[in-house]
Amino acid sequence: MDFDLYMPTKTISGRGAFERAANELKNLGKRVCIITGGGSALKSGALDDAKKILTSIGAQFIIYDKIGPNPLISSCHDAGREAFRFSADYIMAIGGGSPLDAGKAAAVYAANPGLSPIELYDYTKWLKQPLPIIAVGTTAGTGSEVTAVAVLTIDEQNRKKSITNKYCYPKISICDPTYTQTMPLDVTISTALDALSHATEGWFNPKRSDAATCYAKMGLPLIWHGLKALSKIDKNTQPTYSLRESLYYGSLWAGMVLNLCGTAFPHPMGYVLTEEFGIPHGRACTAFLPELVRRGMETDSDRAAEYFNLLGCKWPEFSLVVDTLTDVKVQMTDEQIERYAQRWQGLHNFDNSPGGYSAEQAAAFLRREFSQD
Repeated sequence: MDFDLYMPTKTISGRGAFERAANELKNLGKRVCIITGGGSALKSGALDDAKKILTSIGAQFIIYDKIGPNPLISSCHDAGREAFRFSADYIMAIGGGSPLDAGKAAAVYAANPGLSPIELYDYTKWLKQPLPIIAVGTTAGTGSEVTAVAVLTIDEQNRKKSITNKYCYPKISICDPTYTQTMPLDVTISTALDALSHATEGWFNPKRSDAATCYAKMGLPLIWHGLKALSKIDKNTQPTYSLRESLYYGSLWAGMVLNLCGTAFPHPMGYVLTEEFGIPHGRACTAFLPELVRRGMETDSDRAAEYFNLLGCKWPEFSLVVDTLTDVKVQMTDEQIERYAQRWQGLHNFDNSPGGYSAEQAAAFLRREFSQD
């Protein structure tokens, strides 16, 4: 039995979480750099709530709203420089996974103004700890509110690469499902699929901990219940608050699984679908998730049986729901597939997969599912 756990983030959850966080924020300082992507932060009402609360406690703030999907390290660097010039006491990141991850990187750059964009990946260059980070989530997917992980894109390579560092945990996470109510249906589906990937990849990870299993048991039923409902919903119908709440809290439990286990092969394989074919991250990951679960069924049948018991379904329904919601149809050349396989050589994510997985096996899967020939 094991219980390895380190999570210094304080979560304040439920309706009105921002108001309840006021005293906590007041103690962190008077100068704040708010980092957003502009869209969901504004539409959800989270940005307006942030302005109201910060004003009420006498804090000054600036807003950096140039973070796009799959955030570029150059944008994170610019945000960090803005925070440094403003002498910010802390970073407040508002939005989905992209602004939250960008906020973590910006906090590093703000505390280390001499750091070049690419030096973010060399932890020995972090001469000072990042600024404190406040995370305000507006989507139900990445679970970045409770992790020390940030997935970013290196501009020159158009390649996604993560940082994971204990100093990147948010100091406080404001987790109000109300802010997810303005998510479009397609974003709701993709982010929920991402959460399913996190919990499932951790569930079948050969190196999983007991704590990760406990978190997955909390998150998987919530996420799967939500996905089944989404698979039946009319495209003109908005999910109920109850459904939004289940998906949001499920994504946080899944984020804690990710925090302890990391990801398996669906994530690095999914990155190429996002980078080269524009497939949203969640759908890109679940394009490979049934393959991971199938391998889990072959290598650890008892674990797989418990997984399906948690979901309340069996393989045919699982595969049908995931494939229907994922709906990825792309074509790859042999040259592309070979290039991807080279990139995946030696990745620890593949070792985190049931039965292990190799770049050669990944390439064979791509040829079978996506080859032009």
